[in-house]
Amino acid sequence: MSPPSIHAAATYGLTVRCAFRKLFLTPFAPELHEGILYALAAAQRKTGALLHQITIEPNHMHDTVTTTKANLPDFKRLFHGEVSKFVKAFLKENGFEAPARVFGDGRSHHMRLVNSAAQLVYLHYSDGQVVKDGLTRTVDEYPGFVSDPAMMKGTVIRVARPALHFDPRTTEPVEELRFSMPPLLQRELGADRVVEHLERARRSMEQAHAKERKFPVLGAERL
Repeated sequence: MSPPSIHAAATYGLTVRCAFRKLFLTPFAPELHEGILYALAAAQRKTGALLHQITIEPNHMHDTVTTTKANLPDFKRLFHGEVSKFVKAFLKENGFEAPARVFGDGRSHHMRLVNSAAQLVYLHYSDGQVVKDGLTRTVDEYPGFVSDPAMMKGTVIRVARPALHFDPRTTEPVEELRFSMPPLLQRELGADRVVEHLERARRSMEQAHAKERKFPVLGAERL
């Protein structure tokens, strides 16, 4: 099977998983996910990608982006490559054995979200993963980073350069992580309608899982 083609001005759902599904991205310290966001902001700036949503789980990440150029492989290389190096340095600094690699071979996947329905479905899927995976009862209880739907209205997060890995001589002291609405959803539905739909879908999902859950969630303290 040939790999998915790469397009400019296309919206993609991306997933990258840790090698052997190890919990290398567990948010035991806030600096870990902050470093990941710094790498994401730098990759966004260098490639011109538009960021819509990101969820950082203990053993994988989901994000939704629109490429303004046909350079998705460059974005993935810059983002995932720097995250891998940073996470290894962070684990070593905190007394853990650094893995040979953070993300396994063939663990990065992307798919083009060709219409508004596909984009809404993927955004909701990514938004609710921490609840569906039994980590916390609600998305807001999760101690790691999950971007809120309302951030797509134009939130900008200034992320300071981590003390580890990133060379002050070649990296910026602060990177700006810029969220925006997928262009197609903006045109067809408008930002307010999209955010309202995703927030309502999140609440419904949390309530449904609370009723159906047979075992307690892992919980923020254990994470």
